[in-house]
Amino acid sequence: MKLLEGLKENDTPENEDIDTKIHTNSKSIMIVGFSVLIFGFIGFIVWASLASFVSGIGIPGVVTVSSQENIIQSRYGGTIKDILVHDGDTVKKNQTLMLLNDSQQKSNLAAAKSEYIADLALYARLKAENTGAGNITFPPELLSFKNSAQAQEAMATQRQLFNSKRINFTADENILKVNIKGFKDYIENIRELKISTANQITLAKKEMKPLKKLAKEGYYPEVKIIYMESTIQNLEGKLNEETGSITRAEQSMNEYRLKLADLRNNFSKEVNTHLSAVQKRVFALKQEYLSTFNQFAHSTIKSSVGGIVVKTYVKTIGGVIMPGQPIIDILPLNQNLIIKANVPTQDIAHVRKGLTANLRFPAFNIESTPVINGKVIYVSANSLVNKANNMAYYVCKIKIDKKGLKTLALLKLKLKAGMPVQATVKTGKRTLMNYLMRPLLDKVSHAFVR
Repeated sequence: MKLLEGLKENDTPENEDIDTKIHTNSKSIMIVGFSVLIFGFIGFIVWASLASFVSGIGIPGVVTVSSQENIIQSRYGGTIKDILVHDGDTVKKNQTLMLLNDSQQKSNLAAAKSEYIADLALYARLKAENTGAGNITFPPELLSFKNSAQAQEAMATQRQLFNSKRINFTADENILKVNIKGFKDYIENIRELKISTANQITLAKKEMKPLKKLAKEGYYPEVKIIYMESTIQNLEGKLNEETGSITRAEQSMNEYRLKLADLRNNFSKEVNTHLSAVQKRVFALKQEYLSTFNQFAHSTIKSSVGGIVVKTYVKTIGGVIMPGQPIIDILPLNQNLIIKANVPTQDIAHVRKGLTANLRFPAFNIESTPVINGKVIYVSANSLVNKANNMAYYVCKIKIDKKGLKTLALLKLKLKAGMPVQATVKTGKRTLMNYLMRPLLDKVSHAFVR
């Protein structure tokens, strides 16, 4: 009690003024502080609503080649004769990878080739006969086998037949032509005789006419008139005989002309009939030959690209390969490297072809390796499912720009297929307020959904 009384005694007017000033100053400081906080908060809200930042979607990916691994298959299948490459080997384009047993294919090819060559030569000969050519022009398909003894023999045989048939035909044709010419010459001679006979008849009648008048008057002998009439009758008989000879000769000549026409028509008809049948057979044999040749060629399995053998599916000599069965996987060399990333289904609406992306390579030193730029060049139309975790995703391919590749080259950093990549696809610009409010707005929009 004494202490309280002592304190009260100390509450002088001077001390009360000091307390009042302190209280007033504290209140002013609080007002200024609250004002700063309020205006700062408002300023932050305004800034957060107006200031924009580049937004992006982070997706993991890997470095891969622009083209997929080439799967070497056997079109027709067969029995393995020899395996020439193994996993990890580097192969060139068209390099032989595997040999299949080709004995049956060789036999089939030889038979098909033999028939095809024979009919090609026959077709060329028939075509030359049909057009009346002086010699045979063999087609390029047959000439492509010119180094083959079989082709040489077939062409020689058809040349011999062509010449033999032409000689026989020409001989028969010439016989008929000679007969026709003989009758023609004979007709011309008879016609000349007929003209001469007709002139004699005309002259005789002209001479007899005045003499016959004199004979009636008794000034000329009647006997001579009778003789002249007899002569005229003989000449007229000769004229009729010559006319008949011409008619018979013309009939005979026409018969020979018909024989010549029949000879030519029959020859042409026979050639055309045979030519049509052989032409169809040549087409069928060509298809058979190409098919058997294709089967024989595919008994030697070659690489379609240069690259590295990634996987061999068959390793046993003597094993059987089914048609279409995968044999070897080859990763192509000298292919452009791209980034292949998986986009979650919830983010696919923001990723599209043509967007830019920032690429980071964790396999390199992150501190010394700059961010590399890229561009989205492909987004799959449908989603795929990862069988490992049963999660759906879209495939996105990103091409590294030339400047980025040059930067990596200057830093002596070499990309390899399979390297991990962290890609950030730039989807646009967003404000800070949008970043902060978006989760809340999403929650609110789903809060009233049952």
